Amino acid sequence: MVYVSGYHCNIGIYNIIADHKDVIFSDALNHASIIDGLKLSKAKKVIFKHNDLDDLESHLRRSKHYQKRYIVTEGVFSMEGDIPDLKRVV
Repeated sequence: MVYVSGYHCNIGIYNIIADHKDVIFSDALNHASIIDGLKLSKAKKVIFKHNDLDDLESHLRRSKHYQKRYIVTEGVFSMEGDIPDLKRVV
């Protein structure tokens, strides 16, 4: 797929890849366009504390009954300048 901007990707991708059998974990400080895109998805949404991978892990452990589990975070948070530990997220 090709999107003309990050905004359009964030609005369009989540309702394509996830459905009502799935769960999406989203960092609490994700960009507004990610949040808007997640609202369009039929998947369950779970917000984890900003850059708190222990909180994310606890949510993941309680979500094994979902068909697919997705984690949505940013490479660099534009408002804070924080960079998540993406190797640990994976």
